[in-house]
Amino acid sequence: MKAVLKKWFNNPKELNFVSPHLKFPFDYNQWKKLYDNLPLFSKNTLVVKHDEWIVGHVSFELKVDDLRIFHLFLDIKHRGKRVTGIILNDIERRAKESNVKNIIFQISPKNRVMINVFENLGYEKGDLKVHKIVKMTKKIQ
Repeated sequence: MKAVLKKWFNNPKELNFVSPHLKFPFDYNQWKKLYDNLPLFSKNTLVVKHDEWIVGHVSFELKVDDLRIFHLFLDIKHRGKRVTGIILNDIERRAKESNVKNIIFQISPKNRVMINVFENLGYEKGDLKVHKIVKMTKKIQ
């Protein structure tokens, strides 16, 4: 995973979109430390592979009523091919199986493409003005 993330985040703009709290250049150990601070029972990671190489990654945590996505990234060569929708459909299926009421993802307001993707998939936008982050939420029936 280290090699994949270093390749993906060699562009400061990509890193800022995915994790605005991390500084450039990308530091895998800092990223892993943030990931490791989550409770052990709640960490889940899914990857999308193409030709045996990871081209997409999503990490999420399950809480009592919420599934919170905290990392979602797709290699630039695989964007615009509806892979993000496939990933999010799988997340939604898992949320339903776990009786979760909401799926939540926080996005940088600069990342208009992802905001549009989430809105097209039925997520509602709300602002977290304190953090200057857009909170996307989808209620699960």
